[in-house]
Amino acid sequence: MAKKRDSEWHERQVLAYQSEQPAYQQYAATLQSILKEACAIHSPLAIVQARPKSVASFAEKAVRKADKYDDPVRQLTDLCGGRVITSTSDQMKAICRFIRDQFCIDEANSLDAGSRLKNEEFGYLSLHYVVQLQSAAPSEPSPLPSTVRPRISSSCSRPAVWIAARKRQVFFEMKSPSHWIPAAT
Repeated sequence: MAKKRDSEWHERQVLAYQSEQPAYQQYAATLQSILKEACAIHSPLAIVQARPKSVASFAEKAVRKADKYDDPVRQLTDLCGGRVITSTSDQMKAICRFIRDQFCIDEANSLDAGSRLKNEEFGYLSLHYVVQLQSAAPSEPSPLPSTVRPRISSSCSRPAVWIAARKRQVFFEMKSPSHWIPAAT
């Protein structure tokens, strides 16, 4: 029988995440530092970002995924995330190799967004990894909890820019008052 998900359950989850968010902020800073070092070698002009999930975003996702997760603060895999946007697909491949070499990859929860495209389609080619840090040596403790599994996405800027522009176009078309759209001549 499924546990009851009520406002008290939700409040406990949000408060638990709020109390743990500083650790995720530290993790995001460490993740960003690691990714920036990799980009200095493999993709000097790459954009590198990392951040923890906001409390508001966690609260919304906990409700939306309540049927799937009993304890989202312990089960969600995207409470911290990083993103690397490279200039070329070769640089993206090099960053992906670095990620695979330096992190433990949770293959079951990782995704190649490009694999959803048909051969004749163009679109989002990002790779999304759910990862854990590897210790440098067995005696050296990881600076972050082993239960934290951030997502890292790596993509090439040209398709990423195209997707961002397309999303903006769709949003503009959906939200524009009719008097803003020029009449056909």
